Amino acid sequence: MARQRDLERAGWQFVRIRGGDFYRDCGTALDPLWAELERLGIRPGGIDESAAEPPPPVDPQHMVRKEVDEVIEPSSSGGNADTPVREVDEVPPSAEREDDQLDMQLVQSPAIPPQASKSPFEPYVAYDGAGGEDPRTVSAGIVAEGLCRIIEVEGPMVAKRTYDIYLRSSGIKRMGRELRSALNKALMNAIRQGKVISEEETGRRGLLYSVVRLKGSQPVKLRSRGPRTFEEIPPSEVQAAARQLAAQRNLDSGSDQHLRAVLECFDLQRLTTQVGTILLDIFDKKYPYTDDLLSGTHQNSFPRQTT
Repeated sequence: MARQRDLERAGWQFVRIRGGDFYRDCGTALDPLWAELERLGIRPGGIDESAAEPPPPVDPQHMVRKEVDEVIEPSSSGGNADTPVREVDEVPPSAEREDDQLDMQLVQSPAIPPQASKSPFEPYVAYDGAGGEDPRTVSAGIVAEGLCRIIEVEGPMVAKRTYDIYLRSSGIKRMGRELRSALNKALMNAIRQGKVISEEETGRRGLLYSVVRLKGSQPVKLRSRGPRTFEEIPPSEVQAAARQLAAQRNLDSGSDQHLRAVLECFDLQRLTTQVGTILLDIFDKKYPYTDDLLSGTHQNSFPRQTT
């Protein structure tokens, strides 16, 4: 936005098109752009001198800053007015390669208290068990047991969250290449032994970003966000929640109202263009176990009833 403001001061004009609108219907989304180009007389052959005069450069002292991202207003019905609502973290435009992430700081998202959550789903149960041993000093089998204990409580979950919880409980604050390699080895140990199932859902390369659960456990659970960040919610869980909400509230899939409802059910507030596009991409994916959930195959994972 800083670059855009600098260019606007120099007389540039911008026509903002929401990524979600372009993703759904690029032709209609571009109509405002064509209309503005026509108004300014800008055509493939050049500029029409008789067209509207472009506005002069803006004086920085009189420039009014505008909030570009759409903010979802908290629902006025039910819940506590002081309920903490978390903004969605920005997601990098392109998924970073796992090999490039040599040193990751472990960051824990603040949890929404169950009594303050507006989610229609069951409260998220976070792992609070014993810490594990330093992965660099014990065998892969011992580390695998610790990872399985975490997955048993919080799964299905993104593997990176499993690693973060394990390392935090061990008193380790950063995950470098050596630690990640040791944790990957331990998780693969559990997968080969048939204790853990790994699914590629996030579209990001590497075991670190797979979704893991214990063998025989539910592949999808509808839960509140709890202490998870937006990126730590399995895509299949987001999709199941979206389909459930669309059916229950008679919402058009992919509409702005639908996107807001999905974020609100995870106690998230800020709907950016990028997050909207990510949600639409998740809606279009195929997860057979999501169909099983919504058809009633996994009865225990349906959301709680609210009044």
